[in-house]
Parts: sequence; structure tokens; C-alpha cells
Amino acid sequence: MRKQFAIVTAVWLLALALLALPAPAQSQAQSQWNAVPGKSSFQIELGKAGWLRVFGDEHVIAVSEYNCKAQFDPANPARGSVELVIPARALKVRDPHLTPEDRLQVQEKMEGPDVLDVAHFGEIRFVSKRITAGEAGLYRMQGDLTIRGSSRTVAFDLRLTQEPDGWRVRGVAPVQMTQFGIDPPSAGGGGIRVRDEMKIVFDLLLAAAKE
Repeated sequence: MRKQFAIVTAVWLLALALLALPAPAQSQAQSQWNAVPGKSSFQIELGKAGWLRVFGDEHVIAVSEYNCKAQFDPANPARGSVELVIPARALKVRDPHLTPEDRLQVQEKMEGPDVLDVAHFGEIRFVSKRITAGEAGLYRMQGDLTIRGSSRTVAFDLRLTQEPDGWRVRGVAPVQMTQFGIDPPSAGGGGIRVRDEMKIVFDLLLAAAKE
């Protein structure tokens, strides 16, 4: 009887000791965050090249419509994910130095079969695969970018800062057009041409999605 009593007592003492241990820290559950268009900017910058580049214009393309969703825990953003979808027709030429007629010509060239071919490829999509944390507020994002039906892995740096109404994400993603089967447009027999590398410049405010 005494032996059984001792065993029962030991079991109860062990259970009480386990209950007294502090619970492991729980990370805040990941939640969805959406870009706020009215407080965000998104554009593509195309430089010029060629021996006649002094006579050409650098192109600025605004992204007038997009859907950017992020899933992350503010306590650990590197464990999150991002998905961005842009309608191909939402890319609008905004070159300030062009006449309206020339701007329309550049727009038609961009949407045509030699560049975006919007008649057959209706959207541009980016899906993140990996996010690596750097020094305070800096992150390296890697993911799959799809343009004209071709997907390529791209990587770029971004900075994440907290604001009163959400999180601000800023960065520049360099992308080469030839990776997606696009020959940089040229004029003047190749004396003026668009650089292969385009810069996707983003300054987005992410706000918590309403349930």
C-alpha cells in the first residue's frame, strides 16, 4: 500500500512540475496585408542605350492597376509570402517629354506582339519563394516572375518599415527583358535602343486586410 501511495504521489508531483513550466512563446499568427493603391506608387523605368542615346528619351511606365497580397507575421516577416498580379494593359506610358502622339505610339509598341503581346498574355505575375532577413528592416526576396507566359526566378532587396496605418515596403527590382523573350525596342537603325535591364520601382503601403 505504501509503495502504491508513493508512486501516485510521484506522478502527481511530476504533473504539477510540468504545469508550472512556462509555456513556449507563441509567434503571432500570420495575417493578410494588401497594398493600398491611393498611398502606394508603382512604376517601371527604362533607360536608353546606343550611340545616339543623347537624342532618345528614357521611358517611365506607370502601373495603374495591380493586386498585391502579403501573408506575414510582423514579428517575423521573413516567414511570409507575397503574390502580385498586374493586368498587362495596366502598364501606361508616362514619358513627360513626349508629345501625346509619340506617347501613344510608344504605348502601342509596348502592348504589341514584339513586347508584352497583351492580346495573348493578359497578366504579369510575381510569387515569392523565399525571404531572407538582413540588417534592421532590410530583406532579400526571391520569387518567380511571369511575363509573356515565361517564368524566371528574380531576386531583389527591399526595406520594410512600420507606419501608423500599416507597413511601408520600398525597393527596386532589376529585370532583364531578354530573359522573357523580349528584344529591347530600338530606333534609328539601332542607334537608339532601350536598355535590356528595366527597373521596377515600388513604394507600397500594406494595410491589414479586413475580415
